[in-house]
Amino acid sequence: MFHPKYTITNSILNNLLKVVDVKSLVLRVPILPKQEARLRRQAMIRMIHSSTSIEGNILNRYEVEKVLANEKVDAPKRDIFEVKNYRDALYYVSKFAGEKKKITVKTVLEIHRLATKNTLDKDKCGKFRKNKVFVVSRRGNKVIKIKYTGPEAKITPKLADRFI
Repeated sequence: MFHPKYTITNSILNNLLKVVDVKSLVLRVPILPKQEARLRRQAMIRMIHSSTSIEGNILNRYEVEKVLANEKVDAPKRDIFEVKNYRDALYYVSKFAGEKKKITVKTVLEIHRLATKNTLDKDKCGKFRKNKVFVVSRRGNKVIKIKYTGPEAKITPKLADRFI
């Protein structure tokens, strides 16, 4: 089990108290349904843009918003699919959480299937990988440095089960 070593300083404690105060204020202030819907949409757009850009998606936030509004965007199909897939996966997670179901490996694989539809071969969507995986630094198409090597493919089902 991981046991991080840290010290709660006066500065950290003051910041935590500020967070508690702001949270209390936010919970007391009513938000009109129209405003809430707009805020949720903006948060979803930012989340989708940030997460897909980490994976190399070239769409900017404005283009992500256009894709989600079913407007035409001049971009690679894969990038467009990634944005739509991420939205679909978020809806699935939201619905799943609302039903208060127990998370299983099958649940995680369904999220993976939704997130990778039309971006991976069908036989890889919603399945555990069968090959090695790396996180790398690139300059163009050239790998400069391997930053992380994932665990062996054969142990990922056991790791996922243990994680859940």
